[in-house]
Amino acid sequence: MFGSTATILEVRLVYDDLPLNHPLRHFYRGLAALIGLAMVGFGVTGRHGHPAMFGVTGDLALAIVALLLGLVLVVGSFVWPHLSHLVYLAVGGALMTVGLAMLLLLRTANFFGADMTGCLTTLTVGLVVFMAGTYTRTGTAEEAADKELHRQGGSRPAPARPATARPATNRPATTVPRQPAKAGPRRPAKTAPRRRPASAR
Repeated sequence: MFGSTATILEVRLVYDDLPLNHPLRHFYRGLAALIGLAMVGFGVTGRHGHPAMFGVTGDLALAIVALLLGLVLVVGSFVWPHLSHLVYLAVGGALMTVGLAMLLLLRTANFFGADMTGCLTTLTVGLVVFMAGTYTRTGTAEEAADKELHRQGGSRPAPARPATARPATNRPATTVPRQPAKAGPRRPAKTAPRRRPASAR
């Protein structure tokens, strides 16, 4: 249980590291579509008794597998462009698994009827399709910018909050009346003493 949980977490981390809006995503998508068309052609010729194509030989089972996986690649490339990377990852993994099975059962129970050239070709095609899945993930421009900032170890600055003005109140402005300064007791003014006239002396 814990092993499966750890594996799921590792797959999730690897998926999050896939680049978004890679400049060559259209090239890889076109390459995967061409490989899908070639696999459809191989499957059609194999079902009609002509299994040899591109130097690969096989029986009816290999032709059916190639036809089905090729149709999935073509549909994923032209119908589901936003999910094409998941299709490429799945088909690439399936092709590499088939190639390993063909290589292991080459001298014992070769139910695909392929030789060493077919095994190596299947493994190579599966690796190319899987690589196309790692470079065709698409998203919005904001998601790509956030992913690039996260890859560089930074973070997007938080948007500044607009200054909110305090709500105006309807209370009238109260003014405190100024109190007059208290006047102290007045002192009598000093007057000069009157001089007596000279006749009164």
